[in-house]
Amino acid sequence: MSPFEIEIAMHYYCRCGDSPDIKVPIGPQTIKEMVDQGLLTFDPSGAGQQYFPTEKLRVYCEALQAIPLPKRVWKL
Repeated sequence: MSPFEIEIAMHYYCRCGDSPDIKVPIGPQTIKEMVDQGLLTFDPSGAGQQYFPTEKLRVYCEALQAIPLPKRVWKL
């Protein structure tokens, strides 16, 4: 995943409401691809938020959070 896709995934994982990235030129296509991959689901009712995270997206975001941050180590 690209950093842009990760940003959208994390938005839907931890926030209510649609991502503001929907309005950037590449946003709608990226979100459509995430729906096609089963990461987001679409609510056609039009009442408020239209996209919601799936269990697959939740598992992916939890896996990202489980990766430890790299540490810089100097060796001679």
